[in-house]
Amino acid sequence: MTGQMNAVLPPHALAKQRAGVGRMTSGKLEDPVQTRVSSEKNSSIAVEKEILRVPRYTELSCTVGLYPCRAPSDELSPSFSPKVRCLHISNLSPVTALAFQTAQDIPSSKLLVGEGPFVKVLDVATSKSILKRRIFSRERIHGITPSSSDQRNVLFWGGRSVCIATVTSLSREECVPREIRVPDWVFYAVFVPSTTSASDEVVVITAHNVLLKYDNSSASWHELASGERCMLYSAHLLYVAADALNPQNRVLVAAGTVFGEILLWSAAIIPSSPGICGLTNPKTHYRLLGHEGSIFGVNISPKFHGDKCYLASCSDDRTIRIWDISQFESSPSIPDGIEIKKTGFGHELAQGATYRLHSGKHIWSFALDFERGLLATGGADGKIGLVHYRDDQESREEAWGMDSVLTQIGNSREESDEPNHRVKKAHDVFKEYAALDNDRFAATTTLGRVLTYTLSQKRWDILGQWAGLNGWSILATWGDSGLIVLGDQYGQVGVLDTVSKQEWWWRSMAGENGKVAGVFLGRVGTGALSPTIFSLHSFKMDHSKSPSVLIDRETLPLQSPARAGETKFLVTSLAIGQQTNHLFLGSRTGALGIYDLSSTVRPLCALSHTLVHPTDAITTILPLKSGILTTSRNGEYSHLSISPPPSIRLTKTHTQKPSLVIEGAKGLDNLTLWGFRGKNFTIINQPSQHEVHSVDCGGAHRSWAHRLNKYFVWTKAGKAHLAHTYPRRKLLQSGLHGREIKSIATHGDLIATGAEDTLLHLSTLSPSSGQLCPGAVVGTHTTGIHALQFTPSGQYLFSAGGAGELLAWRVRSANEIALGGTCEGWSDLRVEGFDLLPIEGEGGGGEGGVLLAIGYSDSTIRFYHFSTNTGTFNLVMKGAYKTCCILHIKFLPSNDGILVAGTDGYLSIYPLSDPLSPTSLPLPLPLPPKSIEKRVHQSSIKALKVAAGANGIYVYTGGDDCAFGVTRIDTKNGVAESWIVPRAHASAVTAVLCVGRHILTAGVDQQVKLWKVNEGEEGITVEMRERHESAVADISAAEIVGAKVVIVGVGVDVWETSDGL
Repeated sequence: MTGQMNAVLPPHALAKQRAGVGRMTSGKLEDPVQTRVSSEKNSSIAVEKEILRVPRYTELSCTVGLYPCRAPSDELSPSFSPKVRCLHISNLSPVTALAFQTAQDIPSSKLLVGEGPFVKVLDVATSKSILKRRIFSRERIHGITPSSSDQRNVLFWGGRSVCIATVTSLSREECVPREIRVPDWVFYAVFVPSTTSASDEVVVITAHNVLLKYDNSSASWHELASGERCMLYSAHLLYVAADALNPQNRVLVAAGTVFGEILLWSAAIIPSSPGICGLTNPKTHYRLLGHEGSIFGVNISPKFHGDKCYLASCSDDRTIRIWDISQFESSPSIPDGIEIKKTGFGHELAQGATYRLHSGKHIWSFALDFERGLLATGGADGKIGLVHYRDDQESREEAWGMDSVLTQIGNSREESDEPNHRVKKAHDVFKEYAALDNDRFAATTTLGRVLTYTLSQKRWDILGQWAGLNGWSILATWGDSGLIVLGDQYGQVGVLDTVSKQEWWWRSMAGENGKVAGVFLGRVGTGALSPTIFSLHSFKMDHSKSPSVLIDRETLPLQSPARAGETKFLVTSLAIGQQTNHLFLGSRTGALGIYDLSSTVRPLCALSHTLVHPTDAITTILPLKSGILTTSRNGEYSHLSISPPPSIRLTKTHTQKPSLVIEGAKGLDNLTLWGFRGKNFTIINQPSQHEVHSVDCGGAHRSWAHRLNKYFVWTKAGKAHLAHTYPRRKLLQSGLHGREIKSIATHGDLIATGAEDTLLHLSTLSPSSGQLCPGAVVGTHTTGIHALQFTPSGQYLFSAGGAGELLAWRVRSANEIALGGTCEGWSDLRVEGFDLLPIEGEGGGGEGGVLLAIGYSDSTIRFYHFSTNTGTFNLVMKGAYKTCCILHIKFLPSNDGILVAGTDGYLSIYPLSDPLSPTSLPLPLPLPPKSIEKRVHQSSIKALKVAAGANGIYVYTGGDDCAFGVTRIDTKNGVAESWIVPRAHASAVTAVLCVGRHILTAGVDQQVKLWKVNEGEEGITVEMRERHESAVADISAAEIVGAKVVIVGVGVDVWETSDGL
């Protein structure tokens, strides 16, 4: 079917009929007055202010009609109110569209980013945001297509909307993007050269496999051609210019259906005076079969390498297939009723590099810059990753067998010392590695050789061969000094200068003849010998002379920190604090020993011996200004504060456990961790939570060494392997959670969020931009986090979720959080809501303990006392609500009771005396009976906020029934009255906040509304003042941070409220 389609105007130009104000008479609701609004373009909407004056009935309902709004215009206003009190300032949403802008006169790549209805332009070189602009009123940007003829022209599309703009015009506030509505859902959109004008024209493919073209002069859509009418899951368009084989320009369409088929069809463009008025009859080239699920994505490659053309497809069957469609232009015509099928599995693909740049499961968008070899990815976590994939491809792994190394250095295999020639000659293999500098590393062999390799010259050299290193050697280096330290099988420690090849050897300790168990280097140098006695060696080198001269050496004996009867203290790491002059030793069992190097006692005894990382070795110790940072092979790293002597005490101020067997760390402000994840050696940037590099080496059980961001060397199958680890991937934008955020808590400028990805994030808001600044991330929970709350002092944060999990966290800042206690859990229960009440007196000052009221999914209510001294939870009271799930539980402002709300729509109050007062009754105490019960909503109460007022306690609620409720409770007289605003939102109301003198509500409909609630003689008056569109889908909660409102769900929205509220 061809011809002109009816023009579809954008939502702000389509005025719809809405219900008028209803009123309650004699308990019945009168029919609302229907208000008709003109749908003509630029017509004004005449509306009356909506005020609900509700009498004090026990239960009633009222219909909400039209609200104050601005007259429609072509501008996309963020508000419908003439007086804006809430202003959207920032958001962090899943990145659903990416495109590089690579015009020849642009010095560096610019990346166009689609986040919800907003577009952002990033400078790839600096990672800085150049501009941000709202493109659509409601739709998400699903795709960005720059023009091939002029990259400054950009086409945005998503849902049923498209927008044509230039990056230059987006940077000017006076230029308002124009949203163009499409009759059907758009799956892809491209610019196509016009046959009559210099400007490009827009062609889209819709969900029903129809090509539409937008006529700018008439502001309407025309149907150009349609393939087989079916429901699509994905589609891609490619403009194919005319050539010798095909004299007409064509539009090639790849359409992926919901039934696992791929339809490849095209149509030739018919030149005519108004431009692209139509296409020839569509020609179906192939019906590609082979996938066993819906086609999630298709992409047609441009022609390359000898006119080859490919089609890539991915499916619900978890396969990626490559189809050779190079001959589609010469395929025969298909008469009606005849199908051409191509069945197969496409080409087999060999997996290349794998990159982990995002958290969660979903990467929603990507873009390629072929000129610069860049790949950008956008995820559900809001992160934008960048990979220099061409450098990865050009960086090849190197490997050497011992034979090739010995041949290069001019040595043959070692001859046997035995006179009997029937004894097999010894076979030399690589033993240990250590990085010397950015261009060299050292290696020892089983026959006692010490080798060096220079990367820039690709040359092996031998420093010598020592009998004491035969069969056993320990190797370590001081970075960039050219010195290496060796430990041999006879208990000797040696220092070797790799430049002058001078060497200095000495026995570690008199009477100790065993092997050197390990060598660990501090600011000067140290060697660790036996399990019971260690020796600390310090020396000075004079590098002004040639060759360098050893001018001073001292050996200090150390007593093992292990007490009698305890496990032997086997040293695995060492550090020396420059400011405190403390020596820190980490052991294989996770214990930490601390020595005072200024003491004159010999042997030196440990000041402290503390188990820091149970079950596994401490691999790194980094001194901090106020403590140390330790890492362990159990995957945990911790910040430890140290109390001053004589009674040294270690306190964990921050603990985190990435999914990594941590072998080392570097950089305090920008912490980088490295270790093993499965078979890969992995380097991660901890603050941004992204993988910097990964090398498939076969796993951790092998000899290895690395130079951060330079190279990684390891032994595999008897050979030495080398891989470069230059930072070829980075984050252009940090993100947050990879799944929907279910809870938020704030204290001052500190924000805690919990999500279905089981992660707990701490962050702050930038005062200038309002952007989230990510902090610490912890992943201790095993299920989604559904509830969060800070104590009033902010020293503790409590988190709860599925499996009955309830955890207490000690919080010092956005970057310091440590587990402070764990409550008992139940695998079949969820905690959807809890509240806390600080208890004075315990611990000597301020907040010594916390009383927690917790509601569970089986309708159980439990009260726990949390001790900040011991980190334990003690059950003090228990009872049952009903049989429904408890969603909210709050202490009343007077602290003399609790308010409970659940999935039954009721508000219930339980009076409460001090459950911690001395009593002869056994614990837990029974829950007292209810004093007040009031039904407010028809079903679940999704949001709840409690405030104290002059006439009682006011409870503002949002329900699953789309209603907004106000309930006034008089606890003294046991009276509760409710006022309901039905259909306050188009879907469930999931967030309610008290913002100054107003009430803010938000719902799953992505609407943010501001209400004015007044109380008079006639009862409660509710007036809606503002209505806004949020960029966050599935809104779940909201909180106030200063003068800003933070709304969370699938993403984060930040709004600024005016002082007039």
